[in-house]
Amino acid sequence: MTRRSWKTYWLGLSAIVMAHPAHAADADPAQAAYLVVLLVILLSALLINWRSQFMTAVRYVALWALIVLGLVTAYAFRPEAEYIYKRVAGAAMPSRPISSGGGVETFRKANDGHFYITAELNGREVELMVDTGATVIVLPPDDAEALGIAVSTLRFNRPFETANGRVMGAMTRIETIRIGQIDRQDVPAAIVPDVGKPLLGMSYLATLSSYEFAEQQLTLKD
Repeated sequence: MTRRSWKTYWLGLSAIVMAHPAHAADADPAQAAYLVVLLVILLSALLINWRSQFMTAVRYVALWALIVLGLVTAYAFRPEAEYIYKRVAGAAMPSRPISSGGGVETFRKANDGHFYITAELNGREVELMVDTGATVIVLPPDDAEALGIAVSTLRFNRPFETANGRVMGAMTRIETIRIGQIDRQDVPAAIVPDVGKPLLGMSYLATLSSYEFAEQQLTLKD
């Protein structure tokens, strides 16, 4: 009960006592009945107010108990929760790896029938399409420059077949590649104009202990 509520209650009770002093034995019965009713109203208001505050306190206690229970449950089941999160994220974003531990990364097939992998090349995220027919990682010039490769200094003297025909590309090397928990360094790559989508080719895939296409999934093993 608030300070104002207590003040109102005591003022009302004092008014009842003053209006009907204890020595007034000949008091009017009607007045006495009125004062009794007023006293009952004051006591009822006090009880209702106290109950309201009590229920508010109970609600807060219950809320904090649920919060603590949720935190404890999340901590106890964090491996399972992390696995479920990765499965859901993998379904929503097929290029994101589902890590199973031990250097095993799984990817789901995209709606267009291809596999895409979001990798960190030289510390920068790039989405590549998996292409076992490509002998090396293939990057468009713009992506290569974003990775810090000095494209203008390269010699474009290697022929490559693209969807638009034969073009001349340049060989280079990518300092670091990270896919999930799998790290590689100094991986051969080619800079090819008009290639469209960056490709993850055999210069990376061949460094793995295995890669397997099964149904709707691609599994990479370090």
